Amino acid sequence: MTDMSVVDEIYRLNRERRKDSMERARGVRSMVSEISRINSRGKIGIIVEFKRRSPSGFSLARDTKPYQYLSNMRNERVVGYSVLTEERYFGGSFRDLQECQGLGKPLLAKDFIATVDMIDAEYSAGADVILLIADFLPDARIRELVSHAHSDGMEVLLEFHEISRIPSVRSAGADMVGYNRRDLRTMSMDPHEGEVVSRLLDMDCPVVLESGISSSNLSSSILDGFNAILVGTSLLNGDDLFSALEAVGI
Repeated sequence: MTDMSVVDEIYRLNRERRKDSMERARGVRSMVSEISRINSRGKIGIIVEFKRRSPSGFSLARDTKPYQYLSNMRNERVVGYSVLTEERYFGGSFRDLQECQGLGKPLLAKDFIATVDMIDAEYSAGADVILLIADFLPDARIRELVSHAHSDGMEVLLEFHEISRIPSVRSAGADMVGYNRRDLRTMSMDPHEGEVVSRLLDMDCPVVLESGISSSNLSSSILDGFNAILVGTSLLNGDDLFSALEAVGI
């Protein structure tokens, strides 16, 4: 199976996926407001991610619980938590998301969402923000999904890697824009932060940097222009990213 077909397969499985009936336990929290809070202090925010595994090769101890792990990630920079809900390739579930509602921060549902039913399922499980990936969705579908998420009171993080998708990302009406340094078609790192920032500077919404971020590559040349970073693997592997950010003064 090629890397491209992994992504296509996930979208196909999600269209057929059973949506368990769940009851949301609390109101919606704003991640945009959390990012604004930490940015007002001159600091970049962190979205801390929980995942059990990924197609890029990461694997976590099977008995690790999302609530337990994320509850230990307390820091003023934390603007929310990202929870993988995709089952086959990332080992996630709607239940993982539901169990994290008591963490006191906004929750990002990290999945390959292409239908309004999936959005409703994530909302019922406790999501405050959904992820949409512009590289794999047509413009009309993106606008439909953004509108539906907003009707539920949720925010949208619209992610892209392909530079050619920037015009569509700019016009979609998302609450946050995310630049993924990883090319999901090849699963390889192919970063273009400088060009991305120069073309998104005038956007009136937070811009998030995603993938391949660790204490070993933190620098203003990578992070300048971004309001927050989404970090999973390096923190799950024990990287003290919080101290590293303080050391470089970002």
